[in-house]
Amino acid sequence: MNLDQYKQMHVQTNRLLRREYQVFCSYSRGTVVDRWAASYLLVKLEGRPARAYFARAMSDWLLGLKASWCRWSQSVAKKRLVEAQIPFLFELVISIQYLHNQILDGKAGVTTTDRIADNLLLANLLKEQLYRYIDAEVAPAYRQVVTQHIRQCFEWVDLGQQLERLTNNYRHLHQHELRDVLPDGLSQEIDLTAIQAFIQKTKQSLPRFLHQELDHYFQRIYLTCAALFVTITQLNARVLGMAKRQVRAPLHFSVCYGIMRQLVNDNADWVSTQETLHTQEKLSTDAGSDLRNKTLTLPLFFWLAEPHSPSSSIEQLLHDKQAWNTQAAKAAFTEIIESHALFKAVQHTRILAEVAVSFLPAERSDLARACEIAHWNKFLVPVLRHPAYADFRQTPSHRRTKQLIRQLRRARKQGPAPTPASAWGNWRSRLGASASPLPHAAQSALSLLRR
Repeated sequence: MNLDQYKQMHVQTNRLLRREYQVFCSYSRGTVVDRWAASYLLVKLEGRPARAYFARAMSDWLLGLKASWCRWSQSVAKKRLVEAQIPFLFELVISIQYLHNQILDGKAGVTTTDRIADNLLLANLLKEQLYRYIDAEVAPAYRQVVTQHIRQCFEWVDLGQQLERLTNNYRHLHQHELRDVLPDGLSQEIDLTAIQAFIQKTKQSLPRFLHQELDHYFQRIYLTCAALFVTITQLNARVLGMAKRQVRAPLHFSVCYGIMRQLVNDNADWVSTQETLHTQEKLSTDAGSDLRNKTLTLPLFFWLAEPHSPSSSIEQLLHDKQAWNTQAAKAAFTEIIESHALFKAVQHTRILAEVAVSFLPAERSDLARACEIAHWNKFLVPVLRHPAYADFRQTPSHRRTKQLIRQLRRARKQGPAPTPASAWGNWRSRLGASASPLPHAAQSALSLLRR
């Protein structure tokens, strides 16, 4: 996909989203919901809705894999579902989740009883409106499977939030209260195969006492972020009638991409309130909410890997010996920067972005562009322009991670070795009913991480 096609897809997706938004509004039963939809949801849909773009790009990728793509144009309902309704529904899902997240994390000023009540009621009303929209607008043949996937998405995010509160928190780590809290059935559904080599690589840079909690961290952000992208891919595959073995690479990419996006957000959360830029979902005053809530994220893991003075700002905040305020947030940012912990987290996020791209075919440059957020985004500006970054670039840690990133990029440019003629005779048995092989670049990337 060239740049013009990429831009055209965005323009078309935004147009289709606006159309579905108008239909969705007709199922409203409250003026409060109408005002919120006009002031927030519509602005979001007319901007750069990441989940909608992902859904549209993913459906295009899957259609390219589907042998029976020629039947696509024969189903108007399926075309609307894949091109417009699925992208719209998942933008609505994440918008409702933001309302809940603002309550749980005390973000966007949602800290008073009235603001919490407003968010809770609005989220509940929107969710019911969402289901009315599905019942009336999604074709009967797909209605049940769409509802199942949407409900699963809401449930998994709630389970991820519960995991954060029960175990993925510094308080539990400090008091040695770590425990597995996921039901066995759910643990089996969290498929981290795509990033397992990356997790093991990250553990090599951390002391053993942090390894179990790092596992909990990746389980949590799978549920709260990556699962949404995985669900989008799974739902598109179901609607298009594709077997799971046909979409192995797209599913692996979805996991890597979703985890990578959350790592980007977790890194950005450390930027002090003086530096943070507003987004539609995040105010500058929300900076540091993870530290304020003592939530364990990748930068804090790297910080905890080294000994620190009891008088350090982060140490004082983690042990409730210092009140949270703007000055404390600024001091914590300076400390996480000068310790190089945030730089290490950024480098590891970039490694995962390279792994994600390795699962893509060459023609999916649209999804590859979406991964560039790990290498450069507006929240990284004060981080990478800080004087301490020049010092970090001279460290063995930076040299190792930079070399690995270069190796991952070189591996993508190298084609697979030709198949020996002697192996052609058994191609049926090798394909059979087994899972589709991963791209050569992905196999090379995973091999590099395992070294």
